[in-house]
Amino acid sequence: MLLREAEAKRKAEFIPTATAAVEQAERVFDGDESETDVLKYISRVGSASPRDVQRGLSIPKTTAFRRLDRLVKAGCIVRTGKTAAIRYQLAAQQPVASS
Repeated sequence: MLLREAEAKRKAEFIPTATAAVEQAERVFDGDESETDVLKYISRVGSASPRDVQRGLSIPKTTAFRRLDRLVKAGCIVRTGKTAAIRYQLAAQQPVASS
């Protein structure tokens, strides 16, 4: 039961973050649905590799990389990992480092 409650709380906290990220992307990209589609996909799955985005949205690989790169530069998403282990997630999901 506690696991379900924790999951429900996490989802409730995440929804405003995802909505804010999509709204930010719509402002930055003047309502271009290309980038917002990628953001909505990432917000739905949590984190995604470029191949996940490519397959999930049925777009070419170069298009997926281009859209992901634009979203990173706009600060909507963050890239973690290197080469084959690259993952993208919403910028607000980035864990805060404790000191």
